[in-house]
Amino acid sequence: MQTHRKNKLYRQLVASALIFGGAFQLVAPVLAEGTPAGTTITNTATGTYDDGNGIQIQTISNTVQITVAEVAGITVSNAGVDNLTASGTLITPGQKGNFKFNVTNTGNDPTTFFIPGADILNGSKAVTNAQATSVTYEILNADGTVNKTLTPNPVPIAAGGGQTASMLPGGQVRVNVNVDVPSNIDPKGVVTVALGKTPTMGDQNVPRGADPNDVYTMDNADGASGEIAGPPVNGVREASAEQKVSMEGNLKQPFVIIKKKHTFGNNNNAGVIGDTLKYDFGLTVLNTRPANAPPDVTATEALQPTFVPGLSTKNGTTVTNKHVLISDVIPAGTVLDYDPAVPATLPQAPTDWTAVYSTDDPGLTGTPSYKATWSKTAPADPTTVKRIGFVYTADTAVSNNGVAIENFNFTVKFTGSIQQGAEIANIAQVFGEKTGVTPSDTTVPSIFDESGDADHNNDSNGDGSPDLLPSNTTGIANPSTQGVDTNNDNSGTGPAGEANVYKVGLTAGVLNGTVITAGASTTLHPDAVGPTSNNDDFTNRASAVAPNKVPVVTFSNSIQNKSGGAASLSLIPQAVDLRDLPVGTTIITIGDTLGNKVTYTANQSVLNNVPSVTASGNPLTFANVAADDIKQYEVTVDLPENTPQNVGYDVPITAFVDSNANNLPDGNEAQNKTIDRVYAGFLSLLKETQVIDGDATTFNAANFSINPKKAAPGQKIVYRVTYKNISEAEPTSPSLSDASRTTYLHNVFLSGQNITLTEDGTTGGNNWAIDQNGDNIIDTSHVGNTATQDSRNSSIKYYVNSSDTSFILAEPATNSIVSKYVDPVTGVLKGGEFGTFIFQRRLN
Repeated sequence: MQTHRKNKLYRQLVASALIFGGAFQLVAPVLAEGTPAGTTITNTATGTYDDGNGIQIQTISNTVQITVAEVAGITVSNAGVDNLTASGTLITPGQKGNFKFNVTNTGNDPTTFFIPGADILNGSKAVTNAQATSVTYEILNADGTVNKTLTPNPVPIAAGGGQTASMLPGGQVRVNVNVDVPSNIDPKGVVTVALGKTPTMGDQNVPRGADPNDVYTMDNADGASGEIAGPPVNGVREASAEQKVSMEGNLKQPFVIIKKKHTFGNNNNAGVIGDTLKYDFGLTVLNTRPANAPPDVTATEALQPTFVPGLSTKNGTTVTNKHVLISDVIPAGTVLDYDPAVPATLPQAPTDWTAVYSTDDPGLTGTPSYKATWSKTAPADPTTVKRIGFVYTADTAVSNNGVAIENFNFTVKFTGSIQQGAEIANIAQVFGEKTGVTPSDTTVPSIFDESGDADHNNDSNGDGSPDLLPSNTTGIANPSTQGVDTNNDNSGTGPAGEANVYKVGLTAGVLNGTVITAGASTTLHPDAVGPTSNNDDFTNRASAVAPNKVPVVTFSNSIQNKSGGAASLSLIPQAVDLRDLPVGTTIITIGDTLGNKVTYTANQSVLNNVPSVTASGNPLTFANVAADDIKQYEVTVDLPENTPQNVGYDVPITAFVDSNANNLPDGNEAQNKTIDRVYAGFLSLLKETQVIDGDATTFNAANFSINPKKAAPGQKIVYRVTYKNISEAEPTSPSLSDASRTTYLHNVFLSGQNITLTEDGTTGGNNWAIDQNGDNIIDTSHVGNTATQDSRNSSIKYYVNSSDTSFILAEPATNSIVSKYVDPVTGVLKGGEFGTFIFQRRLN
């Protein structure tokens, strides 16, 4: 029979450890005789559940680990830069600065830190474009403020480096590196100060190498106050950080916003050919610095002109006739609509602006707009114009007065290649320069904005500068990558611009959606709408998870002809939509109710890559479907072996009207998608821990993590398993049955039922309820007094021996031998819902 070890001498420390690169949370261990140092306590939870459709599924959590050890740990983090010459402003040439860093003891034992001095920093080129004049440190209080009790304060670090005072676990020192910035520094230069030198700058808590510029832990001598005898098991640790300040931070930038909208013109034709879209837009150069400007930019400026091929001239290094350029690619399926003999029909521009034309077709040549040749003369044949643009008065900057420049417009006409349901996408771009840039025919201008939203493009990629247009960008709108200005009112969101999209015709030519079965009732919903549109509605299905294999899953979908007349509807899984498939071979079969089917073999070599797809034949096609008629079809998905579990794998199916008979859904053809999503299990178990003092009666929910942690005899280990339905959440307001709902219409969700969680401390790699070192004392024991709890008020079952079939429902007292907990979760767990099961064990 196992007995319980009584706690003996306690020594309190505050500990936070990072061992061998693993994160350890801040705890206050109680050190005593007990389970030997270095012992690991592991815990993994398991569970069973079903999807309500008879599919029984098993699930397993991650494994968490507790280790008893003395470990060293250190981090170095940036704490900001102060201007010592002019407080509160950005540092400029000729001024003094203080680069501040926080050095933290993340180990579980007191330690000192070695800090390099000014001579080391200068000699090792850790400081660039400046000269380090002194290095000091201060001790920080728990709230981050400076401890003023030191004398002197701050404490100087010798020029050759020195050691700080001993810091308790979790303690911090503030290191101040004072520098002088020379007055003759390049006005575009960057001052860099690096504290520490690790294999990769910014590494935290890594084994120390051997460099004079290292910032590293220095373990206190055995016998020092609070010191645990012996060296840390992970040796000497080091960390590094660096801060940079740009000298051009006080330079200005233009901030530009271009807005556009379309207006449909129905010319009363039998079809859509000859109908028109008129695009109107306006341009504003802001006069105040926007809140989301790059951090080094302090003010706005005018938008400077750039080199425009066909209009600008170059004589040596001198460029004349430069312009600010607005460019807009004529959308596919349309042509520019004007009569050269009637000026009122030409594209219109406000005062000081001129319409320009380019016949370069970006779809064929791939030429970026800033490299295309432009002319101020409208071609006699409007169909030859592939880009329409507008330029400002030559060699003149557009003022940053904040006044909107409006009345830009042009009109396009639908051609014979356009069909009902097609999308016409368009985006406008503004090219120019900031002050100090000398444009030429070889420079790449900045793109200061793209239409579709009410925000500028400056620094959309986070590099602190106006965005350069990539050389392979043509200006052709791509809603799938750029996003869409859904309401035609410049309310799009995203890092750059969003496409202005017009859907041809009042309804799409084809709808593709779901089939919902409830008991004996089955309804077809080709009009299903997902979270954003009718192109992301979905059917979620679960698969029983077998060893190394996910069984085949079958979906029922429905399509409807919305063309206004008979049409043939085709179905295909496009390779570009199958990026989410797991690595390996997936078999996708699409079939009708008559036994006709087409099989697609998708080979995914790299996760999130476009797989190679081969088909057994042409796309499955429902021929001559009457207007508004609905057809049902099935899709089976056979995922590869070793498919990762608790992941949803999207298989979008595109329905389309194949008007050109090329067996592909082309951009101007009516098409609609629905998503068949296979879940290889959908109940995730996340196991987390935290360590609390032996006499603690509460814990902080924010302190749970999956990271390895250390604990000492007498402390409590709080285990939490979070069980979550990872499938799409069902919206709660309005309800799914509410007729006013405009999203999540007729989607198929997954709910977890009959969920049972098991925590067994003796099997499945678990050892938290056994005696590992053979001293006849269980390594951890149960903590009672309502410490065991389920957030959904389940009745927990307690087993004294995990092999027993009998259990008790009343929670045993603290220090009882409980080796297994079973949690029969109450109720149904809908998509997105979660619960928690918590129990505590005392480390003996």
